[in-house]
Amino acid sequence: MEKMDNSTIIRFTKSHGFRWNDGSKWNKDIPVGQLARACTEAWNDIDDMNFASAELPTEELCKKCEALLDDDDSDQEDWDRFNDSLSAYAEAMTVEQLTEWFVRLNDPATILGVETVDVC
Repeated sequence: MEKMDNSTIIRFTKSHGFRWNDGSKWNKDIPVGQLARACTEAWNDIDDMNFASAELPTEELCKKCEALLDDDDSDQEDWDRFNDSLSAYAEAMTVEQLTEWFVRLNDPATILGVETVDVC
């Protein structure tokens, strides 16, 4: 599947009784054009940075993140540059890759399904 515009959404469905991090129930609809941003925001919302580092889409990004975590002198500018790199990488990912990453970032054991919906 190639990148699509915002007339197509990806619908993620949680198991009954589970909520998304923003408190919404069951379905989360994300326009395809906003999926990269949704993934990077979900990654940035992870509190455990060791877990977050392991959930990056490439080994290179993992190593950069770990280096920042290990560097006591890293500052907000360093993290901003890292986030810019992460956002740029996410924008280049396919819809399938982004969908898989979004699921991994949002408790995959509670996600029942993922579907593509055209909203013309």
